[in-house]
Amino acid sequence: MMFPKKDKEVRAKEKKARKKVKKSPLQKKKERKNSPYWMIRADKLFMSQAYGRPCEICGTEEGTVFHHIVAKSTCKALRYDLMNMVILCPQHHNFSNEISAHSTNAYAQKSFMEWLEREHPLKYDYCQEHQHNKTKFNYKDVYERFQEQKEKGLPIERKVND
Repeated sequence: MMFPKKDKEVRAKEKKARKKVKKSPLQKKKERKNSPYWMIRADKLFMSQAYGRPCEICGTEEGTVFHHIVAKSTCKALRYDLMNMVILCPQHHNFSNEISAHSTNAYAQKSFMEWLEREHPLKYDYCQEHQHNKTKFNYKDVYERFQEQKEKGLPIERKVND
C-alpha cells in the first residue's frame, strides 16, 4: 500500500514544528535567575532611591549615590540592605582628600570611617556584625521584590535575614 504524497505546504509546516526554537541571548539571560541582567536591573532600581537626596556629610544634592559601607564584593548579603548604605556626593564618595570613602588618600578613608562611627553608630555596628554573612539569594527574585516594594510606596531594600 502506498501513502499519498503530502503537499509541500503540509511538509513545510511539519518541518517547522519539529525545529527547535532558538532563543536570543537576552532570553537566555532572563532565564538565569542570577545573571548579570537581573543584578543590573535590581541595582538600578535600588540605587534610584539615592538620586537627588542630600549628601550625609555636606548636604549637596547633586550627583548623590549610595555608598556601600561593606563592599558589594565582600558581602553579597548586604548589597541591598539600607543599613549598609550612606548617601554621598561624588566629592565625599571618591575625590576629597579630607574625608572620602574611596579616596586614594588613606587619611581621607580613615576620616570617613571615623565620621561613620561617630555619626551613624548603629549602621557602623550593624555592618561590623553582618559583614561576614554568607546568605545566598538570586537577583531575579530580589528585582521582583523591589518592584513590589516600589509599587506599594515602601523603601526598596533587602534585609540580611530576608
